[in-house]
Amino acid sequence: MDIFLEFMKSTRPGIKIESCDKLPEADHDFLLKSTNGPITVQLTELVERDFIFQKAKGKNNKGEHREYIHDSYGHMSWAVDNELRDAALVRAIETKVKKNYSKGISEIVWLVIFSTSSFLQTEWYEGEQRRESKALLAARGYIANLQDFIFDEVWFTNLETKPIKIWPLGT
Repeated sequence: MDIFLEFMKSTRPGIKIESCDKLPEADHDFLLKSTNGPITVQLTELVERDFIFQKAKGKNNKGEHREYIHDSYGHMSWAVDNELRDAALVRAIETKVKKNYSKGISEIVWLVIFSTSSFLQTEWYEGEQRRESKALLAARGYIANLQDFIFDEVWFTNLETKPIKIWPLGT
């Protein structure tokens, strides 16, 4: 959470976070005191085991997989399932939605999704053109089709680059 908040200083200079407190409740993770008022934060992690699997040693994949993670020399490779990777953000959001959280009328609730995986890329530049991943587009499409979505903002961070705002768009 501290890493996310550091990046937020440059991403959202209009909101000053005055404090961040871990909440004792089972349903919420953090309470931010900000210049915009209190913000309740749900924090969830995307892990590689959700979209990788161990490749059998010596087995030819016949072009099934194009990306691999290698732990170290001589160890087995882990194949990246691109379809599962591209659906990972939606699954993380869906898991939180299925918990049927509620919020007060004036309460602000954020969902922050983080990952340490280098295989979860959401935005990048090719030349001067900004590109968005299938995962990011799918997450935005999923949220756009929901009714009664309680999260005021949804963010993704890989803890290395600036957080990407998934929802809402244009704010």
